[in-house]
Amino acid sequence: MMLKLDENLSRHLKPDLAALGHDVLTAAEEGLLSQPDTAIATAASREGRMIFTLDLDFADLSRTEQLNIDLVVDLLG
Repeated sequence: MMLKLDENLSRHLKPDLAALGHDVLTAAEEGLLSQPDTAIATAASREGRMIFTLDLDFADLSRTEQLNIDLVVDLLG
């Protein structure tokens, strides 16, 4: 699975997810730190990646901005 870790999740999750066979990029690696959620969502959509985030605003963003986000994972719920 192709994943993008949002900046609010530890970059230290990347090796564990990669060890499970996932292709993982972080927002930090792509220079997306402190960028609007729309920039992260657009990058994830363009790359065909699922966003892992604690940011509940992504759910609203996917509805209001009509962004093509395959899946937003809310690790709080």
